Amino acid sequence: MTDDGCPMCLLAPKTSKHILWESISAIDILGQCSKKIQKSKTTCQNMKELIAKMIKRLQQDEMEELALTLWNIWRRRNENVFNNVLIDPKTVLHRVLQMQHELAVNKANTDTQIQSNATRNGTWKFPPSGFCKFNWDVAIDRLQYKIDIGIAVRDEEGNYWLP
Repeated sequence: MTDDGCPMCLLAPKTSKHILWESISAIDILGQCSKKIQKSKTTCQNMKELIAKMIKRLQQDEMEELALTLWNIWRRRNENVFNNVLIDPKTVLHRVLQMQHELAVNKANTDTQIQSNATRNGTWKFPPSGFCKFNWDVAIDRLQYKIDIGIAVRDEEGNYWLP
C-alpha cells in the first residue's frame, strides 16, 4: 500500500469522502444507521458537498446520528492506522448509540438550565478581587459551515479586557 491508499480497504485513494462514505468499512457501519442515512447514497464530489446535501435532507436528530457516526468511523480509522487496532463495527455502532444518549441527556439538562436561568433576575455579579470573569457563547451557521465564538472578559471592577 502506498501512502495515498485507503488504510481500511487498501484499494481506493485516501480521501475523506472515501474513508467516511464510500469504503466497504464505512458502508458496513452506515448500513446500520437510520433509513434516511442508509438510503442517502448520493453522488458528490467531496465531503463538504455531501454534508451540504445531507443537511437539507435530514432532520436534526438524523444529522446528529450522521455526525456521530462519521466521527466514530474516522476514529476507527485512526485506531487502525496509528495503533494497529481494528475496532469491530458493532462496537462503533454501540459508541454512536451511547453518544446519542449522552447528547439527549445534555440537551435535557441544558433546557432545564435555560428555564432556571430565565427565572433569575439576570444581574451580573463582579468576580472576587484579583480575578476576572469570562463569559462566552458560540454561534453556528449550518448553511455557511461556520462557527463563531465570542468571549467577554471583565475584571473585579467590571472593566472589559480586550485582547
